[in-house]
Amino acid sequence: MGFWRELFLTFSVVALTAMALALIAPRLLRLSVAQGQLLVGLICGAGAIGAMASSATVAPGIQIDLRTSLVATAALVGGPLGAVTTAILAMGFRAYQGGAGAGVGAAIVALTAAASLGVRMACMKRRVRRRAIVIAALATGLITAAAVVALPTLTSQQRWDLSVPLFWLTVVTIILVGFTLRQASDWAWESHMLRSALAQAPNFFYVKNRRSQIVAANQQVAEHHGFASPEALRGRTDLELSPGAHAAALFEAEQALMRSGTPIIEKVEKLRRPDGSEAWYETSKVALRDPWGAVIGLTGVTVDITQRMRLEADLRAANAALEALAGTDPLTGLANRRSFDAALARAIAEAQRRDTGFAVLMLDVDMFKSYNDLYGHMQGDDCLKAIAGVLVSALQRPADIAARYGGEEFAMVLPDTDLAGAMVVAERIRADIVRRAITHKGSPFGVVTASIGVATSMGGEAAQQVMAAADAALYAAKLADRNTVRNAGAPAS
Repeated sequence: MGFWRELFLTFSVVALTAMALALIAPRLLRLSVAQGQLLVGLICGAGAIGAMASSATVAPGIQIDLRTSLVATAALVGGPLGAVTTAILAMGFRAYQGGAGAGVGAAIVALTAAASLGVRMACMKRRVRRRAIVIAALATGLITAAAVVALPTLTSQQRWDLSVPLFWLTVVTIILVGFTLRQASDWAWESHMLRSALAQAPNFFYVKNRRSQIVAANQQVAEHHGFASPEALRGRTDLELSPGAHAAALFEAEQALMRSGTPIIEKVEKLRRPDGSEAWYETSKVALRDPWGAVIGLTGVTVDITQRMRLEADLRAANAALEALAGTDPLTGLANRRSFDAALARAIAEAQRRDTGFAVLMLDVDMFKSYNDLYGHMQGDDCLKAIAGVLVSALQRPADIAARYGGEEFAMVLPDTDLAGAMVVAERIRADIVRRAITHKGSPFGVVTASIGVATSMGGEAAQQVMAAADAALYAAKLADRNTVRNAGAPAS
């Protein structure tokens, strides 16, 4: 019974060593490969010495312990440098202890290290695989059992009684230690990946507790608030980091989120940076819950979308410019036929909705073909531009629209205008064109003139009917020796 108590003590030493390795797993990722392997070797070597110091004595000079489990672990986890370091420490201490089994003990350590390294090279790449752990455990158990059988001072019964339990104890110990360290390594790697992603992300990432105090944040958040490292932010709230009114609003919004559990998704706001410049930010925050569903804090990400907002504004401006160009006559700058048709449709709909009237004016430059023949197309273009200027001057309200309808024809829509008002506008336009005094030797008037037809509607006619009425009035003005205004009357609605 004393033998198994002593063996349990050596098992406890192995367990403590495994715990130490699990605790340093995250730190190993911050070291070089050689440094990490050496550190694993030193810890496993110290554990092997402790295991041998608490070993069970079965005969004078012959000790049984679980040093091989730590040698195998050092080889699997620490690689060649870890295995050699542990082996040297274990063999040196066993030699220091002396006794009849010292040579066999050293041989067991060397064989275990070699076998486990072989398994590592054959079954592993970068991670400790479960298959490698099991194979190494079986190989180490066989080596340990064989060493017991080879001891000459033991009887056959003693060899059997010791080798079989020691084989299984070694196998189970290595599997338990190996699987534990593998899980610790996985957790450390996942934690490292998350921390790296958090630290290196270009956006602002942060985690806060139930009191809105920062628990974790990345470098972007720290630099934004003027700190060298994220650690300086821990325990602080927005009340300490942001301007008063805005900080209070942030704090209340976060507390409301954690009370209700309702996330904040893609909230866009314009704020002032620490350097005084203005920027746009988009923020999303969600509540964090413990395994039982209680809210324990929140996590958030804030993105500087200033560049995106500028690009969107530029895109909107470009689209507006393109839309304006698509609806503008390139020569005169007036609306084109497409825009005029849309304005007429709006005027009809508005007249129907409000039970009000509107007027349409059709204008044709008198004897314009003759003008082009006499003065050329370039001066003809200048003439049309001058006529367009007169029409623009006649627009009194934002809803009024003047358009180049085609060739030398122009059209206007005057919402909420009756026949009398439309006739006044038309006559003013006709007179203004005459006052421009654009010389036209082919005209009986000696200057460029225009004929104008006026039609009104209460919204009861289709666009084609309204335009037909205006066109008929224009034709009547042409027949009346031009340079005049005629109306189509007020059709019934």
